[in-house]
Amino acid sequence: MSKQCTMPGMALAIALILPLLWNVRPGIAQDMDRLDEQLRTSPRQDVPSGQRNEADLLLNLGSQAQSRGDLNQAIDLWLQALVLYDRLNADDGMALAYKYLGIVFTQLGRYDAAENALRRHLAITRDERDFSAQVYALNNLGVVLLEMNNLGGAEASFAEALTIARSIQDQEGEGLSISNLGLVANAQQNYNTAIAYFQQALDYRRRMRDRAGQANTLNNLGDAYRGLGEVDKALAEYRLARWYAQEVGDLPNQFRALRGLAEGYARGRRWSPAFKALDEWVLLARTTGNLAQQMRALHLYAQYHTGLGIWERAGEFYQSAIAVARQLGDETSEAILLNEYSQVVYGFPFGLPRIP
Repeated sequence: MSKQCTMPGMALAIALILPLLWNVRPGIAQDMDRLDEQLRTSPRQDVPSGQRNEADLLLNLGSQAQSRGDLNQAIDLWLQALVLYDRLNADDGMALAYKYLGIVFTQLGRYDAAENALRRHLAITRDERDFSAQVYALNNLGVVLLEMNNLGGAEASFAEALTIARSIQDQEGEGLSISNLGLVANAQQNYNTAIAYFQQALDYRRRMRDRAGQANTLNNLGDAYRGLGEVDKALAEYRLARWYAQEVGDLPNQFRALRGLAEGYARGRRWSPAFKALDEWVLLARTTGNLAQQMRALHLYAQYHTGLGIWERAGEFYQSAIAVARQLGDETSEAILLNEYSQVVYGFPFGLPRIP
């Protein structure tokens, strides 16, 4: 999309520009492990009724909306499904609906709603004494608590999940729980501790030949190395994460790795590979129909060009991102983009037009 651009004497502050359209911190909500896989799981067809079929259809339509990036529509569909499951006393369907809602509420930064949904999901798994499901319910709940900066609660949730996973010899659950304990250490800026957790989790996931899990943990390692300021190590982890994610078609971790590469290269002012990563990110978002990821990539592209002082190109990227936000009906993101775009156009705070 863009060639490497440099301007002699320009004070570059790109590393300080943050992509404001992310409602959650990088690496946290993404670590609701195997997000797409969780959202594709269908409930058991053990209650033959027209309403049950309707509820299951609504659940699956919600998953399709989520995969397109239309999270608000997904929520509406899952809430409708939940009403029918509740009417049928179908605990398996209710558990899935609550889990899905909790995951997407987290993506949207609606943490109180996410915690409520995920605690309801956890309660059902405990009533059913489904220990395997409890491992993942506790991990998802811990992710939300981490987002709410309840580090003690998150750590306790992940530790309980790890204990249960070990008791039922669920190595995949062990790897996930250890990886998430690394996220707590990362949030505490204990990066060396986080790296130790992530490397331990990576061993589990390699043992299980879990490529998607490896991609997720490698992205976590990249984030931790970035926290230490070891950008080259971070980039190496993101590149490997992208490869594993591509191998298994894990789109969330592909997007996350590409974002890590774009931001990591930009931090080192290596614009050619940064823009290449952004090009791949936009292309992947367009080919998979993920409007939310497309908007985020275009937003970051616009911010980088703004920081470089390439006002006209920045304006073009802002216009493209605004168009996508309108397609999504995302009024909050549209308002953020319009505000930033106006500053590019009018040279805020000086009021001098920058774009002809």
